[in-house]
Amino acid sequence: MFHASRKRFEKFDLSFVGTGQEVNRYAFGIYLGEADNVSSYLETYQHFDETDKSHMNKYGELVDENEAIESYNGVCYRASIRNSDLSSIKKWNENVDEDVLNSIAVELYNKLGHNAQIGRLSNEIEDTGLNYEISDDIETFIDNTASHLEYELMSTSDVLIDSDDIKDLLYRKLRGDDVTEKSSDEDFIDILDEKTMSVFDKVIDNDLTINNDFDYGDLYRAISIAFTTDEGKLNSVEQALVNEANGKKKASSFLCKQGISGFYASSLNGKSGASELIITDEELASRIAIKEVSKSELDYEMSCSMGY
Repeated sequence: MFHASRKRFEKFDLSFVGTGQEVNRYAFGIYLGEADNVSSYLETYQHFDETDKSHMNKYGELVDENEAIESYNGVCYRASIRNSDLSSIKKWNENVDEDVLNSIAVELYNKLGHNAQIGRLSNEIEDTGLNYEISDDIETFIDNTASHLEYELMSTSDVLIDSDDIKDLLYRKLRGDDVTEKSSDEDFIDILDEKTMSVFDKVIDNDLTINNDFDYGDLYRAISIAFTTDEGKLNSVEQALVNEANGKKKASSFLCKQGISGFYASSLNGKSGASELIITDEELASRIAIKEVSKSELDYEMSCSMGY
């Protein structure tokens, strides 16, 4: 794969991400693409100022400026990832398993500091009769709430609902998924203990919206929005853009800790059906070996890929 840059560098560094051209189109990370995709970026760079130049001789080889017969803006690198398992790279439009959605919602809830709600609402929680500890994380709190709701239901109704079904419902509420569109397994929502459900809603008070039908792109955007909201007040358009960029940066870092190191996504440029590889993990980025190549070499790769 290849990478085009306005500036010459020796190795990839995520701390420089955000200073180039459309690098945050999908996620905050390092973008690698096929030859025709990267060539289109080089074409764009011809109209940019403050861009490093590359120089070629008549054989299409990179040379010093005084030996060149052709010069152009931008730098192109051939990139390869050394000794790496890329199973942690997800497809941007691939649906996410519900268990993964739940796990990420739990970690995000804790990361944003919402678990402190359990302590703040201790009096209301105790008033429901729920067995819990102030030190409980949200996952434990969901388990205890599901067991309590099952017990309350058995005491007041002939309807038998397994606590696992109730737990599924509570996880959907945690994720901000729409529980008003009840499935056949969730038509019991109206007979659950109202007081306990009301307190649970207060405990999970957050701005998450992570639906069952999310793909990884949807999930990334939802997490980015959650972190962007956490950035604070918007005083200008410029601040809004900064907050959005910071939200994406935090989303990439957060998902790396959940075992997601990057994404395959459709290329903006290049041939139909081509994809870009987006590396969001700093450790994986450090394994990318690069070699500068000329525009002529890139054109040759393009012709080979097209069967010329």
